[in-house]
Amino acid sequence: MARRLTWEIIEQVKTPPWELCQSLGTLELFEALDRKFGPGAPEQTGKRRGSGNMIGWLLGTGSVVAAHDPYFSWDHNSARFYYLLNLVIAGRQDEAVKLAAALGEGEQTYFFAYGAADLLQRAGESQAAFDFFHAQLTADPRLPFWDIYIKLAALANQSDHALTLLEASLQRRDLPVETRDELQRMLVTGLLAADRVDDAVALLEEGLAAPRDGSNGQRVDVRLARLGIILERPDWVEQGLAGAIDQANRATDHDRIMPLITVLVDAGRPAQAEELIAARLGTLVRNPANFDGSTHRYNDEMIELLTNLAQIYHDIGRHSDVLTLIEQAPWWGTHDLASILGQQARSDRSGTPRLGHLVAAALADAGRVADARRVLDATMDKAGDDDRDYRLLISLAGDNVLERLDTLAGRDRFEERPLIWKAYVLRRQGRLDEALAVIKQAIEIDPSDGEQGHGRRMQAYAELAAIHTDRGEHEEAELFEGAVSAIRLSERADRFYAAGLLSRALDMYEDALGLFADAYCIQSRLALRMIEQGRFDEAHRHYQRAFELMPDSFGRIESHCFGCERAFKGQLAESIAEQVFTDRVARTPDKPQVHYLLGYLREDQHRYVEAAEHYQQAVALDPDYYNAWRNLYRLTRNIYLPHLVLDAAVLNQHRLDPLGRHGQPNLKGVRDLPAVWRAVQTTAGYVSNTADQVYPMPAAAARLAKPKHQDPMDIEAMMWQLSENQTSEALPATPGDALADHQTVSAACYLFEVFLVGAAR
Repeated sequence: MARRLTWEIIEQVKTPPWELCQSLGTLELFEALDRKFGPGAPEQTGKRRGSGNMIGWLLGTGSVVAAHDPYFSWDHNSARFYYLLNLVIAGRQDEAVKLAAALGEGEQTYFFAYGAADLLQRAGESQAAFDFFHAQLTADPRLPFWDIYIKLAALANQSDHALTLLEASLQRRDLPVETRDELQRMLVTGLLAADRVDDAVALLEEGLAAPRDGSNGQRVDVRLARLGIILERPDWVEQGLAGAIDQANRATDHDRIMPLITVLVDAGRPAQAEELIAARLGTLVRNPANFDGSTHRYNDEMIELLTNLAQIYHDIGRHSDVLTLIEQAPWWGTHDLASILGQQARSDRSGTPRLGHLVAAALADAGRVADARRVLDATMDKAGDDDRDYRLLISLAGDNVLERLDTLAGRDRFEERPLIWKAYVLRRQGRLDEALAVIKQAIEIDPSDGEQGHGRRMQAYAELAAIHTDRGEHEEAELFEGAVSAIRLSERADRFYAAGLLSRALDMYEDALGLFADAYCIQSRLALRMIEQGRFDEAHRHYQRAFELMPDSFGRIESHCFGCERAFKGQLAESIAEQVFTDRVARTPDKPQVHYLLGYLREDQHRYVEAAEHYQQAVALDPDYYNAWRNLYRLTRNIYLPHLVLDAAVLNQHRLDPLGRHGQPNLKGVRDLPAVWRAVQTTAGYVSNTADQVYPMPAAAARLAKPKHQDPMDIEAMMWQLSENQTSEALPATPGDALADHQTVSAACYLFEVFLVGAAR
C-alpha cells in the first residue's frame, strides 16, 4: 500500500523512501525515485555534487557523488542490491552486469543475502538468480556476492556446482587476501557439508600456516578445535587450541576471547580456561576506563568472566574457590548476590548454571545448609526452570520438599519443572498413582519442552518412563525412553550441524526418527536441513509430518525447540503449512492450537489482520492460552487493534503470568485504569518477596564504598548508579504502584508540575 501510494504521489514526496525498494517487484519505483532524487535531477541541482541520474552513476556512465553525500545510506545500499535482483528478473541482463560491477567497487556494500534468497525462492526465481551470480563470480570472484550465491545454490539444488566454482576460484593468483580468506572459509563449509572432512581439515591447516590477522586466524583455530572435539580427534583439538590461545594472548577483543573459553571447557582444559580468564580480568582491572577505583562503572564483561570462572571451579569440584571468588573479588559491582540473581532471572538455552546455583552448591559442600538453602530459594524464586536447582533442593530440603515444590508451582502456572520434580519425589516415595497424575500435568503445560537447552529437554518424559517402569508397565516405559533417546540423538546431530557436518547430521536425524517418529521437532529439523541441501522431495515429506504433529505438541505456552525456530520459512514449508493447518481448522474448529498455528503462519506471511483474527479465535476457545494473547498484542507493531482488544491482551497476560517470567505486558498503556487496579490487586501476592540481601559480597561492597569523585555530567556513571538502585521486578507489587507508574497518571503529574512551576514564576 505504501509503495502504491508513493507511486501515485511521487511528485509530492519530499525525501526518497528507499526502504520501500528493499524487495522484489520494486524496479519501477526505484527508477521513479531516482529520477526525482538522483544526482543531477532538476530539483536537486545545487544540492548535490555530480551529474547524471543515479542509474547512470550505478551503471558507470555518470559521475561519482561525494562519499559524505546524504543521498547514500544503509537503506539506499540495500535498495540498490534489490534493484540488481529486479533487473535480473526483468531480463535486463546488460544493465544488471554493469550494476553488479559497480556494486563490487563500492567501499561499503550491504547485502541481505538470506532474506533475498527466500524472496527469490518464493517468486520462483532462484535458478535465474543463481545463473546470474554464477556467471558473474566465474568472471570475477572478487565480487561480493558469494553469500547469496551459496544460499541460492542450495535452493536451486546446485551446491555441487558452487563447490566446484569455489575450488576453481581459489586457484587464481590475483585474489586479494581478504577475498581468499572468505572463499576459503566458504569452501571449508561446503566440504564439511559434503562430508569431505579430510579435505576441509587440510584447508584449515593451510589457513593455520598462512599469515593472518588475529580475528580471522582465531576463527580458523577455534573451528579446527571444535571439529576435533566433535569427531574425537585430539590432534585437531591440540593444533587448533595452540593457535587460538596464542592469538587470544595478544587479543583485546572480548568477543574473540569468550568463544575460546567455551571451547577450552568443552575440551576438558579447565586450567587453561582459568588462565585465560585471569589474564583478561587483569587487563580489565588495569584499565582505568573500566574500573579505576574512583568512578565505579558496572561492567557486564567482568561479571560474565567472573561467573564463567565460578562455573569452572564448580565443574572441577573446587567449591571453596567459588566462595572465595564471591567474597573476595572486588569487581562484581554490587553489595550482594541478590542483584545478580535478578539480572540472571531470564531463561536461556546456553546450559550454563546461574551464579546462585553455583554459590548454593558451594555452600552445601561446605556444610552450610541454611545458607545454601537461602541462596537456592532466592535463585528459584527468580527463575524456577533449571533442573540442577531442583536436584540440589531435593538434597537440602528434607521432609518439606513437596511443600516447597507446590509453592514454586503455584507461583508460575506455566513452569513445568516443579511438577516434574514433585512427580520424581512421589515416585521415590512409592506413591506411583499420584506421581503419574502429576507428571501428566507437567507434560500438558509444554509437551515439546522446547524452551530447555540441549541435554535438558524431555525431563518429563524421562520421569514418565521411570514411573511406568516402577509400575511394571514396560511397553509404555520403552515408548517414552525411545522418545528421550531420539531427542538426545537429535541434539547430538545439532552439534554436528553447527560444526558444518551437514551430511552426517542428516543421517543422525534419520536415526533419531527411527527411535521416535512422532517428534515434530526432529521432523522439522530434518526438513530444514534437507532444504539447505536442495533435497526438496524429502523435505516435503518431513515438513508434512512435522506440521501434522504440531497441534498436539503445543501447550498454552509452547516454545519452538532449538533448531526449529524457522519452521515456516520458505516457499515449500509455507505451502505445506497452509494446507495442513487450514485442513485441521476445518476438521477440528474447536481446537485452539490449530487457530494459534494458523495465526502464527499468517504472521510469518505478513498477513497481520488475518493473524489477529486467528489469535482471537484461539483465546475465545481457551482464555488461558497465554501465547495467543502475547502474539495478539505483538501485532500492534504492524497493525491497528482496538484498545479493548489491546487491554484484554495485556490484562490476560498479567493474570496468567503475574511474575512476568514469560513476557512483560505493558500495564502502563492499558486504558481501563480500574481494571489495572483490580488486576494487580488480584495477583499482588505472587510478586517475589526475595530479600535485598541474600549473600554478601564484602570485597565488592568495600570497593563500592570508596568515595566517588563523580562528574555531575558523567552520564555513564549516572546510568550505572541507576542500575544499582533499580529493582529487578518486571511488574508492580501493589495496585498503587501500578497506577503511579501508568503513563496517563505520569503525564498528568507532569502537567501539574509544569502548571505549578509556571504559577510560582
